[in-house]
Order: sequence, then C-alpha cells, then structure tokens
Amino acid sequence: MRAHFRNSVEPNTDDPGYARRFKVAMLAELDRRVGSLSFLFTKATALDPRFKSLRCLPKEQRAEVLKKLTEECVRLEQKNVDESTSTPSAPVLQKGAPSMFSFGNDDDSDVEEESARTRWEHIIAAYRAKPQEPEGTDPLVWWRLNAKGQKPL
Repeated sequence: MRAHFRNSVEPNTDDPGYARRFKVAMLAELDRRVGSLSFLFTKATALDPRFKSLRCLPKEQRAEVLKKLTEECVRLEQKNVDESTSTPSAPVLQKGAPSMFSFGNDDDSDVEEESARTRWEHIIAAYRAKPQEPEGTDPLVWWRLNAKGQKPL
C-alpha cells in the first residue's frame, strides 16, 4: 500500500514547483511516520493467508522478511519459556537438564536456539506451502479455523 501511494504521488517534471515541493514534503512525512512500522506491515502481510506469497515485495526482500519473522518467533518462544521458568516454585530437574554436576560446554543455549530456529523455519515453510486464500477471505476467521493445524504460529 505504501509503495502504491509512493508511486502515485512521486514528483515528476510536469508538476509545478509548488506541487513538487508538496509531494516531496508529503513523502518525507510519510517515511518519518510509517518508516518504523514497515516490518510490522510486512509481518502482517506474511501472516495473512491471502498474501502470504509476498508477491508485493521484491524477491530479495521476501527472504529477509521470513528470516526476521523466524527470529521474532524464536525470541517470543524464548521469552515465554523464560517467563514460565521465572515463576517462584520448587525447582524441578528434568531428565537431560543441566545440573551443578554437569560438566561440559556452555554452548547449549546456542544449540537450543539453532534448533528452535530450524523448527520455526519448518513451521513457517509448512504454512507458506499451503494454498493462498482468495482475497475475499477474512484472515481472522481463517486463523480461527486453522490455528490448530498451524502449530504455534
């Protein structure tokens, strides 16, 4: 939508000086107000079952959007884990969990993060592999009906 608006008000040589200055000022103000929200818009587009192919973006930007979406899913999952483990309760040592007697590499968090990243990449790829919905579809209704089949996305 932003790109369409930019293209429609892009200043050209046929415009009078005042119109050109107005268009330049308007585009600068749009960039100032909306620029920080661009990832939010692209993330919403990627999660909308009608536009999940991201054809509205250049091909080189699609991979970046999916990478950022994956990173955000990993970060939110880790935040949920951290919040659930920070509640005061009796400590429970799970099988395979590190203890004060475990000697070894402290890089376990890197391995866990990498496996979480890979898991989320597969979840997002499975979501994107499903057919794109027609434009008349209500995305909120679609997610309500399909949330169970989409795992935790």
